[in-house]
This record gives sequence, structure tokens and C-alpha cells, in this order.
Amino acid sequence: MSTNDAVVLMSTRCVAAVVELAVGQPLDRWKMNLQLPPNERLPFTKLIAKGPREWYTASWTSMTQRVFFYIPLIYFANDQWNNNMGTDGVVNNLAKAACISSVVTPGVSCFENLKTKQQVCQKSFGSMSMGAICGKIFRDNGFRKLFPTMGATFAREFMFSGGICGVAPFLHTFYRDNLGVDSYFAAGASAGVICQILSQPFDTIKSWQEAHSVNGRTAVSQISKEGVLFFYKGTLPRTLRGAW
Repeated sequence: MSTNDAVVLMSTRCVAAVVELAVGQPLDRWKMNLQLPPNERLPFTKLIAKGPREWYTASWTSMTQRVFFYIPLIYFANDQWNNNMGTDGVVNNLAKAACISSVVTPGVSCFENLKTKQQVCQKSFGSMSMGAICGKIFRDNGFRKLFPTMGATFAREFMFSGGICGVAPFLHTFYRDNLGVDSYFAAGASAGVICQILSQPFDTIKSWQEAHSVNGRTAVSQISKEGVLFFYKGTLPRTLRGAW
């Protein structure tokens, strides 16, 4: 692939990320609301009534993450792996998923923490910018707390960003060869749903760590209060976003 073609392809992927946010951001806000404890959760009708200003809270943070970091990096890593290591074999694809997850996890952990602070920690952070929130976290808790969810984020990304780079091509080939459906859209939507469901428990743990400034073990202990279904809070909006 020529440099020009690579630039055009990456630009197309970034534009697609912006389009995805138009629908995905309100779904993400709904998902975050469901992952909060019952006493902190807004009734759905009240969340809807708050209007677009609430639905698109932290949109700039999400767009910055996806357009300038997440999308370029996962696809660049995926393309480099495919070109150098190939695409065949379960072990190869699992190794690729682990590699991609390792590459994106630090940045995702930081950006997702900022987004959550803006969405559901407004009493503490108000309408502070990304830079201001980073500064406050660093001053109050040190550098490490800028990346509070490394374990849960790695597991989530292994199932999602790493997984979707292998699952979507596999499903496209399967649909084409077995069902006569040659559709990247169908393969991508199906892969998004599968990977979102598989990664949902880790996303819930991550969200709890970010919203309540607790470690992963404390988040998991919430099972004793809400049962195993605690892990799947927010599955519906997150799955809809994955398909979109």
C-alpha cells in the first residue's frame, strides 16, 4: 500500500469514528448511568429529559481519544501485525490481540478516566477541561492515578479492540463463503456485538474504578450486593453502540 493510500485509509477510519460518536456518545452516557449504584443512577426518563447537553457530555474527550489516538493506533498496530506476522492461526490472532491491547491500554486508561470524571463526577470536577482534570488528579493523587484502570482496561481491550481486528475479518469470510453475504457492515456489526458482550464485565469494573476511585478488587466485591448481573450493567446500550 502506498503512503497516499495509507493516509486516505486512516483518514477514512478517523472520519468514521466521528460519525460513530454522533450516536455512540449518548449510548455511552446511558451505559455509564446504568453502571452507577442505584442511589446515584438517574431514572431513564430524567436522563432523556436532560437533553443533548447531558447526552454529549465529554464528547470532546471522546473525540480526541478516538480520532487522534485510539482508531489510528489500533488499526496501525493491526496492519503492521498482519503485514509482518500474517493473519492465519488462532494463536497468532490471540497474540495480535494481546499486542494491540498492550499498545493502547495506557492511553485508553487515561482518556476513559477523564471521560468518566466529566460524565458522572461533576460534583468534584464540574465542567473542567481534560488538562485541568489531569492536573487536579496529579496534584491530589500522583502520576499513577492518571492511569487507574490498567488491568481492567487491558482485559477489555483484549476482548474488544484486539478481538474485533480478528473477529470482523473472520466473520466477513464466514458470511461470504457460507451464507453468500459479502458485507463488511454485517461482519463489523456482528463483531462489535460479540466483542462488546465479551468485554462488558471488564468495562463495568473499569467504570467503577474510575467513578469511585477504587481498585479492581473493591469493584468486583460489588457482586455481593448486586449479584453476577453487576458485571453486565449497561450491556444493552454498549452492545447497540458496538453494532453501530
